[in-house]
Amino acid sequence: MKILISYLLLALLITSLTLHAQVGWKKQTSGTTNNLYSMTFSDAVFSAGFAMGENGTILTTLDQGVFWQPMNSNTTASIFAMTFPYPDTGFAIGSENSFLKTTDQGLNWFSFTTLTTPQPRDIFLPQSSRAGYIVGDSGLIVRTTTGGATWGAPINIGSSRNLHAMAFL
Repeated sequence: MKILISYLLLALLITSLTLHAQVGWKKQTSGTTNNLYSMTFSDAVFSAGFAMGENGTILTTLDQGVFWQPMNSNTTASIFAMTFPYPDTGFAIGSENSFLKTTDQGLNWFSFTTLTTPQPRDIFLPQSSRAGYIVGDSGLIVRTTTGGATWGAPINIGSSRNLHAMAFL
């Protein structure tokens, strides 16, 4: 009987935490029919944001996600991930080994370099940092120590597993 009561209390606790976590979330209209894969914000106060997805879709918001506007990415490749190490400078990676860069807060994107490695899936350069990483298929990890200006050779981690995302604490 104690075990049953314990399970019921645990279920009640988990349910209440789940319900509390959903408070404040609101459905947003993106204005695109393309699938969106990821989003990021280029500033610490989360006002300037970007959503990215298939067929070169980039959407931007300047009001914390209330309204979204399409941007010209100059590519038809799907965009998987984006990072902004500096407020004006951002990088995006996508299908077909595409690698894009902006130097004007995302207003204009241009092909930055060709990645000849396995398909990249995620990119991360912390704000105001010179070090960053790209991860991808077949255990791909590539590092920069120049703020994204140059990228080193792939790092061998001894795995051929696909890496789809990374996070740093």
